[in-house]
Amino acid sequence: MLAERLNCPALTSSHGRTLLPDDHPLHLRSSAAGHFEARRQADLILVIGSCLGEIDLPFDKYWGGAHQKIIQIDIDPRNLGVHRPIFKGIVADAAAALGALNSALAQKNIASGSHVRINQYQTLSEEESARALSEIENSFESEKIHPAQSIKIIQDLFGNETVYVYDGGNTGLFARTIGRFTKPRSLMGNFEFGHLGTGIPHAIGAKVADPGSEVVCITGDGAAGFNIMEMETAVRENIKITVIVHAEGSWSMEETIHRHKQASAEGMKSCYMAPTRWDQIAQALGCHGEYVERIEDLSESCRRALAADRPALICVKTDPYMTLNPPGLELFDEVYFGPRED
Repeated sequence: MLAERLNCPALTSSHGRTLLPDDHPLHLRSSAAGHFEARRQADLILVIGSCLGEIDLPFDKYWGGAHQKIIQIDIDPRNLGVHRPIFKGIVADAAAALGALNSALAQKNIASGSHVRINQYQTLSEEESARALSEIENSFESEKIHPAQSIKIIQDLFGNETVYVYDGGNTGLFARTIGRFTKPRSLMGNFEFGHLGTGIPHAIGAKVADPGSEVVCITGDGAAGFNIMEMETAVRENIKITVIVHAEGSWSMEETIHRHKQASAEGMKSCYMAPTRWDQIAQALGCHGEYVERIEDLSESCRRALAADRPALICVKTDPYMTLNPPGLELFDEVYFGPRED
């Protein structure tokens, strides 16, 4: 791997999160403090197969100054220099370009250097993650299900070999913070600007592509409503997936934004959804369905869903108030409204 040969930090886009394992010593997870600090301090950045789009925050404050040089490699020339000014653009297949770079470095007998700041970047990210998790855990209540509690139990039970699909607004932000991934291509989702409802179809496609892996979709209820009927496709085609719907009864990210903008009560009301038993909809389509409103019941529900002989959906009654405050919201806020002053 090129990063290992150079012993330099390796950063991925939101879409490329599982390109490197989360526990790889050179990998700085996206949207983490060390990730952004490494981008700011780098003199040279090699971008491979990424447009550096809106979710990856192309704003100047997240990059180095005029001295910084960006070399971008992409198979499509239309992607070069779209969101950031580049020093050099190379039109090439990513795998072929990386192979050629590795060969050239080997021929020149260039030894890997010592990147003195990699530990600093990792520490920054770990401290940020620990603070976020601590704040989340301190907000747990015994009688209400916090979305982060649900996600942690799901990922602990299904394990790191499972393929996870995330969908939804605030639910997706919680999931990306809680989730840890060590297997390539073990996280899917349409993480671009404001797209919802792709989770269940993505999960079906992932299971068809990799029948030997368990596939779990974690989605908010607003997102689930877009394509819930695809559970009938899963039943008809015998595609065994598990879907977890966080049913807080609100378009939570929109409600969060409305609160941020101090919208009127009428505007807030428009974010609320009628109570929906997503498990009963799934049962009517032929799925195994369960309803969970106590956190202590979730593990057994997941085990029954895993053991079921057909697609399964678990409707988890999550706390609507706690869902309004996901980690990483400040960064996502900039995607909507542009960069804020430091």
